[in-house]
This record gives sequence, structure tokens and C-alpha cells, in this order.
Amino acid sequence: MEDELAAPANSRIEAMEGKVEAIYGTTSSPLWVTRKDEYLRDAEGATRALPDLMMHSPTLRLLVQNDGFDIVRKRLTDAALPSADYSMVQTAVERVLVVWGLDSDGLPQCGGIIPTNELQYRAVMNIGAEPFWTLSAWHLPPPDSL
Repeated sequence: MEDELAAPANSRIEAMEGKVEAIYGTTSSPLWVTRKDEYLRDAEGATRALPDLMMHSPTLRLLVQNDGFDIVRKRLTDAALPSADYSMVQTAVERVLVVWGLDSDGLPQCGGIIPTNELQYRAVMNIGAEPFWTLSAWHLPPPDSL
């Protein structure tokens, strides 16, 4: 997934001497199922997640010079990335309640999900405040020397 994210990001910063410094949030996270605003739990008390849907919350950290911010912002806007489509989530919740043999009366209002991370509906660009440093190497002394 990192390569799929890095390629379009690199195209947005080409010719700026910028780089994709880090990619976070590519690990799959569960979507916890709720009913009547409470987590659903299995017989052992563990929370239950949608079995066939997971979420990713990718964040890319790009390093560009100050004069490149507006260019990157325009390129991101021009890309017109589609908004996330969460319409399948409610259908999956309804389906899984039936599979689990649970009462689905009151759906869709009484059932839903609690995501592990905040759901994002569109691409967002945040700029680190000046001054901004990147610490690329560090050293921790042994505990007995502190």
C-alpha cells in the first residue's frame, strides 16, 4: 500500500526537491460493531468487528520548501480525489447482525460502527509551523549514564 500512496504523492512534489518523508496509517484497523450505542461482544466478552471490512487511515508526510506549499495544495485540489464512500458500512452492519443471530429491529438507527481512527471523508493538507526540524538520527545514552 505504501508504494500506491507514494507514487501519486511523489508526482505532486516533482521538481520541488521534495520527498515523501513518511507514510503512516496503512495497517488495517477494525470497525467495531455497535447496537444501541454499545459495543457488541462475543461469548467471551471480546468486542466484535465487521468481518469483511477494515479501515486504513493513511497519512503522508511530505518534505518541501516553504515556497512549495501553495503548489502542493493546488496540485492536491486539482487532483480532485474522490470522497470516501461509507455507504457499504451500514449494509455490512445489517448483514452481520443477521449472521450473528442478533435482533436487527431498529436498524439503521440503532446499529453502527465505532472506527479505530477518525473517519476522513476527503484529503486534508496540514502544514507544520515554523520553525520545523526533522530529526533523522538520534542516540539514547545507556540508562546508567543519565
